[in-house]
Amino acid sequence: MPKPDQKYQVFYFQTGNTNSIIKFLTKLPQTTQAKIRNTIRLIKKFGPLTGPPHIKFLKTHKPLFEIRILGTNSIRLIAFQESKKIILLHIFKKKAQSIPFRELKTALKRFQKIKS
Repeated sequence: MPKPDQKYQVFYFQTGNTNSIIKFLTKLPQTTQAKIRNTIRLIKKFGPLTGPPHIKFLKTHKPLFEIRILGTNSIRLIAFQESKKIILLHIFKKKAQSIPFRELKTALKRFQKIKS
């Protein structure tokens, strides 16, 4: 059950006993982890309405959106909303202007797995 000031719950995609998102997060510098926690807090409160610069919908792959963590380490999480749940599908370090196909493919595979 979400806290009173939280309208959304955030879940991490997990394969078996492995949570690749948490594993990735723990390897990041503390400052980047703090930025991610703060952004997740905003998303728990406002959901996808958090808007830019934190949220950007993927025009070609709706209903997926990217959660953007800006700074020295540009981190992206790909997620989708289902009712009052935000499901984080994939996380990666963004190095180029566009989302690398491999990263998008991973998120889409996980999305299809959940939806099937």
